[in-house]
Amino acid sequence: MNLGFFAKGPDLLPDFGYPSVQYGGWGSTKTKWYTMSAAHNTVVVNEQDHFVANGVTTLSLGTGRFGSCVIQHSGIAGVADGRTPHR
Repeated sequence: MNLGFFAKGPDLLPDFGYPSVQYGGWGSTKTKWYTMSAAHNTVVVNEQDHFVANGVTTLSLGTGRFGSCVIQHSGIAGVADGRTPHR
């Protein structure tokens, strides 16, 4: 899940969360950056990386050129105020 922004063609917020092939794949220690939330233009809570969560897609719309989706899960580690985060 990331935020993308395009203007007149170029991708102005590229997702850097995919390692280059010369680093030896996802298991290499050189690819730690690519597994971090910050590499994917995402929102983080309490400066913590996201972990695997049991979420559901509650809305997904697409018209070919534009799209939107809402994903919901029951909580974020370290957030105990009872709110349900939406992204």
